[in-house]
Amino acid sequence: MVYVVVLIQLSTMRLPRFKCLPRTDKGATVKLKKGEIDKLPIPEVAPAFYRDDELKGFGVKVFASGVKSFFLEKRVAGKVKRISIGRYGELTAEQARKQAMKLAGEIATGGDPIAEKKEAELKAITLGQAYADYLSARKDLKPKTLGDYGRVIGKAFADWNKKPLLSITKDMVGKRHTLSRRDGGLHRGERGKVKGTHAENN
Repeated sequence: MVYVVVLIQLSTMRLPRFKCLPRTDKGATVKLKKGEIDKLPIPEVAPAFYRDDELKGFGVKVFASGVKSFFLEKRVAGKVKRISIGRYGELTAEQARKQAMKLAGEIATGGDPIAEKKEAELKAITLGQAYADYLSARKDLKPKTLGDYGRVIGKAFADWNKKPLLSITKDMVGKRHTLSRRDGGLHRGERGKVKGTHAENN
């Protein structure tokens, strides 16, 4: 069935990667508290980095737009990574410092907050989101294929659009396939052409 092909392709597509940039700048060292952060100059073009003079790895990145964002730099899995904590204004300097200390503690005891964040975000991606990303990545799909896939998502899986993609199991797909056949399924013309459609678009 076409909807089996859709689920297979969505579940095997490349999901977004999350980057944590390595430290490539020196910047200045200051006491990161409200008064000092408020006085930090706004750069004209490239972001400026300022690091705390007490908590190692804790810093703030100042953008030309005026946005100031807290970060923590630590060695994770053998590489120095920059982990975003949040924007100044949405977080106070003290709140950001506490969060940085918490992250540093997790890393010191063998944790990997970067991998944990990535895993949590991947688990949150829904079938509907994955399908939208799939269409963006597959501009070569032919109109008929797009129509078939659209009917699958809109009919057979309409109640699954907000379901996390990684929670959809092979058994669930099999049961939905059986239910669709029992209830008359999708349009008759959508059956028996799965192999040809799959080969045409891969």
